[in-house]
Amino acid sequence: MNKIFILIVSLILGFIYQTSVYGQIQEPADAVIPGKLNYTSGVVLVRLKNQHATIGSRMGKGSWSALLPDLRVSRVIPFSQQQEDGQQQQRRGRKSHGIDIRRYYQLIFDPSIPLESAIEQLYKTGLVDLVEPDYLHSPLYVPNDPRTSEQYYLELVRAFEAWDISKSSREVVIAILDSGVELNHPDLRANIYTNEKDPIDGLDNDEDGYIDNYWGWDFAGSDYSTLVGDNDPNADKSNMSHGTVVAGCASAVTDNGIGIAGVGFNARLMVLKHTADNDERNNGGGYLLNLLQGVVYAAEHGADVINASYGSTYYSQIAQDIYKYAALVHDVVIVAAAGNSGSATPNYPSDYDYVLSVAATDKDDRRAGFSSYGDRVDIAAPGAGILSTAIGGTYRTASGTSFSAPIVSGAAALLKTKYPDFNGAQIAELLRVTANPAFNEALSEPYKNKMGRGRLDVLAALTTESPSIRFDNAQLQGPDGDVVKAGEEASLSGDFINFLWPAEGVSVTLSSSSSHVMLLESTIQLGSMGSEQVKSTGSTPFRFKLSAATPSNTELTLRLDYTAAGGYRDYQYVRILVNPTYFTLNENLVSTTIAGNGRTGYRDTERKQGLGFVYNDLNLLFEMGLLMGTSSTKMVSSIRSTGGTYSDDFRELEEIRRDMPGTIGDVDIWGSFDDSKATTDRKLGVEVRYRAYAWREVPYEKTVILEYEVLNTRAQPLENFYIGLYADWDINQQDSNDKADWDAGTQTGYIYTPDAEERWVGAIQVLSGTPAYWAIDNDQAVSGNPFGVYDGFSNEEKFRSLSSGIGRTRAGEVSQGNDVSHTVGSGPYTIQPDQSVTVAFALHGGSEIDEVLASAQVARSLYESIEEVTRPNPILVTGIDTDPLKAISIYPNPSRGDVYVKVPLDGNSPIYLTMYDGTGRQLLKKVYPSDESLIKIDLSGNTGIYLIEILQGKHRTVKRISLH
Repeated sequence: MNKIFILIVSLILGFIYQTSVYGQIQEPADAVIPGKLNYTSGVVLVRLKNQHATIGSRMGKGSWSALLPDLRVSRVIPFSQQQEDGQQQQRRGRKSHGIDIRRYYQLIFDPSIPLESAIEQLYKTGLVDLVEPDYLHSPLYVPNDPRTSEQYYLELVRAFEAWDISKSSREVVIAILDSGVELNHPDLRANIYTNEKDPIDGLDNDEDGYIDNYWGWDFAGSDYSTLVGDNDPNADKSNMSHGTVVAGCASAVTDNGIGIAGVGFNARLMVLKHTADNDERNNGGGYLLNLLQGVVYAAEHGADVINASYGSTYYSQIAQDIYKYAALVHDVVIVAAAGNSGSATPNYPSDYDYVLSVAATDKDDRRAGFSSYGDRVDIAAPGAGILSTAIGGTYRTASGTSFSAPIVSGAAALLKTKYPDFNGAQIAELLRVTANPAFNEALSEPYKNKMGRGRLDVLAALTTESPSIRFDNAQLQGPDGDVVKAGEEASLSGDFINFLWPAEGVSVTLSSSSSHVMLLESTIQLGSMGSEQVKSTGSTPFRFKLSAATPSNTELTLRLDYTAAGGYRDYQYVRILVNPTYFTLNENLVSTTIAGNGRTGYRDTERKQGLGFVYNDLNLLFEMGLLMGTSSTKMVSSIRSTGGTYSDDFRELEEIRRDMPGTIGDVDIWGSFDDSKATTDRKLGVEVRYRAYAWREVPYEKTVILEYEVLNTRAQPLENFYIGLYADWDINQQDSNDKADWDAGTQTGYIYTPDAEERWVGAIQVLSGTPAYWAIDNDQAVSGNPFGVYDGFSNEEKFRSLSSGIGRTRAGEVSQGNDVSHTVGSGPYTIQPDQSVTVAFALHGGSEIDEVLASAQVARSLYESIEEVTRPNPILVTGIDTDPLKAISIYPNPSRGDVYVKVPLDGNSPIYLTMYDGTGRQLLKKVYPSDESLIKIDLSGNTGIYLIEILQGKHRTVKRISLH
C-alpha cells in the first residue's frame, strides 16, 4: 500500500491534470480539455480556497447562480453531507491529515456550456483554488460468455484453509462502488448491508443528508444527463452488470448450499451505484459517475474496505485528496484494480497514494496478459476466468483486474475480523507483505517486480506474523543542505516505519540502475524495530554521487531492499528529482527559491518545487515571476496568463549555479535564459543573465537582491523596453484581506495585512532606472478596479501594469482589505543590438511597514556599493589583460571588521592587493605569494565604501566593499 515515495509532483497544465502521478517533469502549457467522452458534460469538481471553507455550506444553488448567472447552475453537491470541521474531527478522535472535506463540491450546470468556459468562470470568482472535469471511469473487465466453472482462484489463494481461521464478522463492511448490485440475487441478498437507522419511510431518520438510504445509495440516478441520485442502488439491466460480478467475488454468501463462495464469506456489502439506469455508452457498459461522492459516503458511513474496480488514465488532485481523506481520516482500506491496458500506463485510482493496487493473474498463476503492471502495483490476485454472480440470479465468468480487486477486498475483510485493532494501512500492508513471492520471482522482464510483491495468499496473511517496513518522508540533500546538482554528493534520509510485527537485525540497501549514480554509503543498519515504530535516518543517510553529466531535472528510480532476522525480505522503489533548475536562498531571516525559468518562490505553477517567500517561518507568497515587454503584443513572462494557464516563455540556457560564499553576497545564485519559448509574434529576442544575492549580517538580513542583465540579440534596437516582477502575496493567511501600497522615497511596492495580529509585510523595491508600479485588486469586480487577475492576466494588462509609471499606487482600500497583488517594474530602456542593460530589484520581508522601508533604504546603499566597477581614473599598468580573475570573492561584504579575499590559483605570479577609499586615496598595498588563495585583511575601525584591486599576472579585478 505504501506507494513509491514521490519527491516530485506532476506539473499542472493550467487547471487540468493530465500527467502521470509518477511526477515526470513537464513544462506547463495551455490547458487541454480531454475528448468529450472522457468527462461528464455540465459537471465540474471544485475545491474552495482554504480561507473560504467555512462559507461553502452557505453557497447553494442560489448563491452560485447569482455569482455565475451564465453557467445556469442547477445543483451544488457537497462531497460530504456531514461537513465536519477540523475541531469536530479532533473531538471524534480523528485527524484531518490536511484534508478539509468542507472545501470539496460538485457543480451541475448547463451541459451546453463548454467546459473550458465553465472552468474559467469559476476561477474568476476567486473562491476556488482548483477546478477539474468530472472524469469518466470505466469498469475494468473483459467479459466472456456465461458458463459454469470451478472457482479455481479460491484454491490458488488458499481461501478454503483461510476460512478455517476467519470467516469475517457481519460487522465488517465492504463498500462496492460500482454499477449497482442485484440486491435480491440469491447468492448476495443475505450479505447486503442495510442501514437500520434509516428505514424507508420518506424521512431522513439518521440525519445524514440521504433520505431512506436503507439499501445504500444511487449516485448516478436514472438519467446520466441529470445525475439526480436516489435511494435505489439495485442493478437489473445489462448495462449495470459489472457491479454484481464484483460483489460476488468480494463476498457472495458462502456455505449456503447454492452458487459460489465469496472470499469475504460473512462480510457485508455496502452497495453504492454509480451507473445511471439509461447509460449505455462505453460499448453498452455505461460509465461510473460521481465516484468521489461515493468514496466519502462509504468512509463516513462506516465502511472498512472500499473496492474500486474502475479506472481512468486522468490524474486528479481532487480525487487524490478524497482517497487520502477516506484512508487516513476514516481508516478505510482502499483496494483498486490496476487496469487492463497490458502495459505500464498509469491508472487511477490504483496509482494514487493510500490505495492498494491489484494486478491480475491467470489460472496457471502467471501474469494475465491483459493486466497492467508497474512500480505502483502492490499485489497481484487471480483475475482471468473468474466465476461470480450475475444479474438475473445467475452466474458467469469474466476477466479483468476488476475481479482481482474484490478478491483482495474479501481477504481484507477476513483480516479485519482477526485483527480488529489494525488500522487500514496495517491491513493493506499485511496483505501485501504476505503475498506469495514465488509468483514475482517467476516473472520475466519487463514484468518482474512490476506486479507487486507477489500473488495474494489469504492463508499466509492470516497466519504469518511478519514485519512490513516502508520508507517515507524522504529528504534529499546536496552538500549545502539543498538540492542535489550534477557532480555533487547527495544524502537521502527519511523515516522507516514498521507497520506490523517487531523485527530484529533490520538492514536496508540502496541500489540504482542509473549510470548517473555512484553509490557511496548504500546500506543502513536499523537494528530492531517494534510494531509501528518509526526510525529516522537523518544522522545516518544513504549517500551517493551524481555524475557531472546528469541532465537537468532528472528523475531517478532508486530501489530499497530490506532484510531482517527470520527470513524477512522486501523491496520498495523511491523516485527522486535531482539536478533541478532551482536553488533556495535561506541565509538570513527571509528565504526564497530562485528558479532558472524566471520564477521566484516556486519553479512550478503548482507551487511544489520551492518554498515561496518565507519570513519568520511563514510563507507570504503565492506567485512571483518576471515579465518583460515593449508593447502589449511583444510581452514575455513566467507568470499567470488567461484561461487558467501560465506563461512559460523562458528557455534555460546557462544552468543555474550557486556560490557559497559568493562573489558579491554570502550566497550568489546565477544563470541565464532566453525568451525562445514564446510564440514568434510575442518574442523579444533577448538573453537574460540573472543573479540573486543574500547576506547574513544585520542590517541586510531581511533582503534578497535580484539582478537581471538583458542582452538584445536582435539586429535592431529594442526600444520602449520595460522589465519587472509580478507578485501575488498572501500576507493574511486566513482570508486574503491585504492592502497594497507604494513608497516613493525608497521606490518600494509593498503588501501588508491590516490585521493587528498578523503584521507581516512583503515588498519589492526598484533599484535601477525609472520605477513603475501598479497595485492590483485581484477581483475584477471591485469597484473602480481597472482590471483584476481572477479572470486571468492578459498581455494587455501585463504591459499596462508595467509601463504606466507610478500608475496605481494602492489596492485593497476597503477597511478590511482585499486579495491583492502588484507589478513592480523599471523602464523604459532602449537596448542597442548586442548591448545589454542591467536592472535590479530587492525583495524584503518584515513585521512592520517601517521595518521593511528601513530595509529598503539600506538595500539601495548596499546595491550601489557592491556593483563591480572600473575606477573612473584607473591605475594604468602596462600589459594588463582586460579579463578579470575568474571566481574571485570578497566576504563578508558588507563587513564590520575582518575581510577575506578568495583568489583562484593562477600560475606562479604573485598576488598584488591594493585598497582605495572613495576619493581614490591608496590606503593599503600588499604582495602575497602565488599559492596564497585566501587572504585575510583586518579592516576594523573603518566605515564607508572602499575599492579593492587584485592584480595577478596579466589579470586585474576591482571590487567595491562596504564597511560599517
